[in-house]
Amino acid sequence: MNLTGGLNRYFGRSFLGYALRENYPGNRIYRRSPTVVNGQNVWANEWTLYSHSETARYSSADLDTPYTDEFTVALRGPIAWIGGEYRIKGIVRESRDQFASSESTSEVYDVETGGVSTRRVYTVTNDGERSYRGLSLEYVREFGRDHALSFSTNWSHTDATNISYFDISDETEFEGEYVYYQGEVVPKLRALADNQLLDFASPLIVNGVWSARWLDGRLRTNVNARWRDGFSRVDDTLVNITVNGVRYDVYDKVEYKASVDVNLAATFELAKTRYGAAALDLRVNNLFNSVLNQEYSTASQPYQLGRNLWVGLKYRY
Repeated sequence: MNLTGGLNRYFGRSFLGYALRENYPGNRIYRRSPTVVNGQNVWANEWTLYSHSETARYSSADLDTPYTDEFTVALRGPIAWIGGEYRIKGIVRESRDQFASSESTSEVYDVETGGVSTRRVYTVTNDGERSYRGLSLEYVREFGRDHALSFSTNWSHTDATNISYFDISDETEFEGEYVYYQGEVVPKLRALADNQLLDFASPLIVNGVWSARWLDGRLRTNVNARWRDGFSRVDDTLVNITVNGVRYDVYDKVEYKASVDVNLAATFELAKTRYGAAALDLRVNNLFNSVLNQEYSTASQPYQLGRNLWVGLKYRY
């Protein structure tokens, strides 16, 4: 048997994105008015400020660098009677001092065109935490030189106080979108954040692989099958509700059933000479055209990638 272990600490999470947002320029619209000369509009290069507003502000702070402590241990050895080799691996990760956001407050600022307006202000803190536990089991068995079977499974669980201070891509995609979730109208990003906070979409997965050589090694095949247990995810329930005269999509936990998908890959050596070798590659993804909605779609966008075939010719010299 072979026992290995490791202890690591990682520092990370660049704050550059927040610094960039803090320095976003305000929104200013300038206009100019024409004068009528001989019945035609004449435009002079005289622009005046028409409107002024400021974007949300992210305050700077003297923060500690977020870090993650990781401990891993793995045990590998042979299996008596049935043959083959096993490996058990466990991972524990504790993330601390993660960037978190305070509740937004309103700040009054002077508008250059006159009067005042308000904008949102957030304070970033080190109050975020995350804990991860993972356990994987693997088994490999070879049958002579031509066949090999392997199986693996992984169980994991995550607890987190927040996903991050903000995610630039998510905020850009969902900015201004509101949904009805848990009895109130909230930003869409707030509802989707619970997919990580409550460890949704983390089902049990079992993988199986059969690798084989045929025709004295000229044909090599690989069949991969994956079983994914059912799980819950915060998603659009396809139900709508009207609140104060405004229509919203209702978001809640949506249950997804267990599924199995199979992929096939094959390589056939067409010719081999002193000048090189030619081989035909065949790949079939989602061999049985299974409905894998949890992989490729959501309830609000019921589309998925079905069976697809790839064929290629390789020449190596």
